[in-house]
Amino acid sequence: MFDTKTVVFSFVVTNILITLFIALLWYQNRRRYAGLSLWLIDYILQAVGLLLSLLRGVVSDIVSIIIGNTLMMIGILIMLRGLESFVGKPRSQTHNFLLLTGFVCFMLYFTFVQPDISTRSVLITIIIMLLTLQCGWLMLRRVEPTLHSITRDVGLVFFLYALAAFLRIIILLRTPLPATINFFESPALQVMFLLINQMLGITLTFALILIVTRRLALDVQTQEQKYKSLYASMLEGVVLHEVIYDAGHHAVDYRILDVNPTYERMFGLTREQAIGQKASELYGAGKLPYLDVYTKVAATPQATSFETYFWPLDKHFSISFFSPGRGQFAAVLADVTERKRVEQEREKLIRELQETLARVKTLTGLLPICASCKKIRDDKGYWNQIEEYIRDHSEADFSHGICPDCMKKLYPDLGD
Repeated sequence: MFDTKTVVFSFVVTNILITLFIALLWYQNRRRYAGLSLWLIDYILQAVGLLLSLLRGVVSDIVSIIIGNTLMMIGILIMLRGLESFVGKPRSQTHNFLLLTGFVCFMLYFTFVQPDISTRSVLITIIIMLLTLQCGWLMLRRVEPTLHSITRDVGLVFFLYALAAFLRIIILLRTPLPATINFFESPALQVMFLLINQMLGITLTFALILIVTRRLALDVQTQEQKYKSLYASMLEGVVLHEVIYDAGHHAVDYRILDVNPTYERMFGLTREQAIGQKASELYGAGKLPYLDVYTKVAATPQATSFETYFWPLDKHFSISFFSPGRGQFAAVLADVTERKRVEQEREKLIRELQETLARVKTLTGLLPICASCKKIRDDKGYWNQIEEYIRDHSEADFSHGICPDCMKKLYPDLGD
């Protein structure tokens, strides 16, 4: 009913084609996710292994039977490692390496010491079942709950692989193949399992493409949620606008497209009140200041920022602008009214201190004073009464009186 060689040839062609699909998947997503390169290696090894099996009788048995089948088993193990990397669940594969070592030893024995195609087929199928079971268990049970919906289909395909392998083992044990039968003369039931594996290979390929697509969608959704959370929790107000042009393509106004909660608190407006409104109407600002700046930002990727006073709210804002899309500009607003008030008070205090210091006069250094009359020589060389000099060079003034000693000297009759 089935020609084994034709089935194997179609299997090889199919594997080459699906390998190209996986290569494209790897190329597009190699920087995003770990493990995809291991998937590609598995597909290449499967294709090479099948090709060597197809060349049975053309190349030596050690190449077509031992190396060919070993490459396919190693490929499944590499796929397991790749899936673990993709879902972030790596673990030691020592037991599987030991399993493959035993597999190679038994294959050598039943190929060259005691040739038995039926036993070799059972060995090959057991290894396939054990490795695909591990792949299925990983994708259905070991992954994080958040990835279950993404990995489920791949896990089911691997369990189907394992189920098909189990059924083949049962059939081979109940109806062993003649020990020396040619591989290309296998019974129709065995050829049917080759067809089943071919169909499962195609199904697995689409499941792997789907898993990456779903992972991309999940990552985009996660990033959107993060940005929305950041957008809503920012201390700065954020508002998205689109520029309104007249018939001559001159900017005349801009419309509010979206705002965050901080903006609502800053301006005392709800999101529903703001969205869709023209700025000139919403803010009541008449002629819009900086419209030329906003238009330039909306038309180019160049960002800008400045501080301004917004008189309708009697507030000072530090505003940064950038364009998320042509004809649009987003503004990130920080209320700096309190900072401006503090700066103005500080500047006022500094001015007052400078004015006070300018009025203060101090006497420093050596003063040339007459030893006899006590007059002081000024900078111009004139001799001045000590009272006049101090009064001119400081804030001090004098009130005159007579001390007790001078009183006795000048008015002795009044002394007693």
